Amino acid sequence: MQIPDVLKGPNQWITDRVDGLIADATNSPFTTIILPYMYMEYPDRKVEWNVWTFDQGLASRVPYESAARTLTQRKQSFSGYTVRQGLAITIEHNFMMTTEGMENFHNQIKQVVGSIQNTNDLDVHMALITAPSYMTQVRERYYLEDYMHKALRDYIDTFGFVQKNMNAMDIIIEDTKSLMKNWGGEEPDFMMCSNKLCFQLTMTQERTAYMTQGPDGKKLLKDGPTMDLYRGLKIVKSKAFSLEEGSAPRDIMRRRVRVGEFYTGHIKGLSKIEMYDEDSDNMESITAKSIFESMYDSGSKDAKDSLIHSLGGQGGDILKLMEHSLTAAAPSALNDRTLLLMRPNIEHYMLGVVIGKGGMDHLGATLWGQTEMSVFDDGQHGVWGMTYKYHERAMVFNEVCNSLCHICAFCHCVWVLTDAFTPLQHKQRNLHKVWDVAYDGYCGGKDLRLMVWDQAGVQDFIDASSNTSQNYEGPSIICLVLEDEVVLKSPLPICKISDSATPVLATSDMFIHDVQQFAKRQMKGPHEKKAASMISEMYDMLKMHNDYQVVKDAVMASSIGETTS
Repeated sequence: MQIPDVLKGPNQWITDRVDGLIADATNSPFTTIILPYMYMEYPDRKVEWNVWTFDQGLASRVPYESAARTLTQRKQSFSGYTVRQGLAITIEHNFMMTTEGMENFHNQIKQVVGSIQNTNDLDVHMALITAPSYMTQVRERYYLEDYMHKALRDYIDTFGFVQKNMNAMDIIIEDTKSLMKNWGGEEPDFMMCSNKLCFQLTMTQERTAYMTQGPDGKKLLKDGPTMDLYRGLKIVKSKAFSLEEGSAPRDIMRRRVRVGEFYTGHIKGLSKIEMYDEDSDNMESITAKSIFESMYDSGSKDAKDSLIHSLGGQGGDILKLMEHSLTAAAPSALNDRTLLLMRPNIEHYMLGVVIGKGGMDHLGATLWGQTEMSVFDDGQHGVWGMTYKYHERAMVFNEVCNSLCHICAFCHCVWVLTDAFTPLQHKQRNLHKVWDVAYDGYCGGKDLRLMVWDQAGVQDFIDASSNTSQNYEGPSIICLVLEDEVVLKSPLPICKISDSATPVLATSDMFIHDVQQFAKRQMKGPHEKKAASMISEMYDMLKMHNDYQVVKDAVMASSIGETTS
């Protein structure tokens, strides 16, 4: 069987049918509520837009015959391109004419439509998480002197917040509304989050127990987490996409994160320490003998010499303490010292949320156009098929611009209108991302395995820490003895602390000087410099910088499935 020649090649009638199935789809909130479809007649051209920011200020007193203070304004230029993508379907000649073949063809058309919509949904996910954060711009501009502390404090306050506070999402949503209002944005109307977060919000003991909620609690437990609206926001559940061949589909709003904990105490009178073991979900004990044996193997002098050789002579203070613990033979000989236990690689799956004001006039659009359905008939191989190609790109225009945004009919660039009589319209900030607000599974790093301070133990820790593509499986606890009593405040950055560091201006990606200065402020006591030296040596010996040149931030790590430390 061969198809008529008139149907071969580009077929506008079939193209329009497939276009309609895609563009008219209402079952995807990503291309309707958040970044709706916008057709472009000439998608090959560069998409450009300018963002003007008019800063507001307070008037000041001006003497006669003097100049008034000038208000500042800024312009930012952005650009992007649509991407040409395509899919094809094939069907054998003989099978095509059967009843099953016609049904198969019908299902293949649906497969094309569903695959293209799924691709566009993924592009919307990526556009949202990679869009510039206005929160970062605010910190860079107004919190330079205390940037590090402000960023760390905000992250710690919201980390795993849903499990810590029953009303956590209520607080986050209202805080986001307040932030957007202060930025000059509109009140958000959607929240994109993992379906598992919806489950945690509704199916908690407090909300489903009959004793606290009455019949409504039992009904919620029976009906399940059917969340469509929450505090006035449309709930858009993020999707899982098959991004790597051979691996399970992955939700971009769910990622692996490593954080750390440290514990300090006097060695005097120490016999054992009780700590929480998340592997067994129980409180377990570590003896003081086990701790000091992990610091140095009393039966092997060669182990210490081998470690010194492998470190190239680094870590002198730490090795001296190991030697002291060996010759002391018992913790009681170190009564005037402080014991420091660190868990630097506690790893969990964490869930994030994106809150914003969706729509073409407030956030952005999914640009698409120049679609083509080509029909071919391969008589040699007995195959008939179709190829669908199209241009598409989801773009967030208005994370930092106003709601009066239009596509120029002549050059197809995005340009911004401003109105001097409506000062808030040119300050729309309609997108806010909050990472790691809820736990979603334990991966490793919070058991009671002690790192042994010998060549094999150190290398085992380094290898496990540097492998960010898999769950952490290395030793969890690092033991140190600080020579003198010192108070370590939380949060405590673990870094290379040096008095000779060259000052570096704080930015969103690199704030070396800020980290060092902040870490120094978190150590208090008459011998804080010695403690800083010990922690710096540990940082170098264990290579805790973790190849900082390739460490990914939250956006990049969640996109490629790596762990963020």
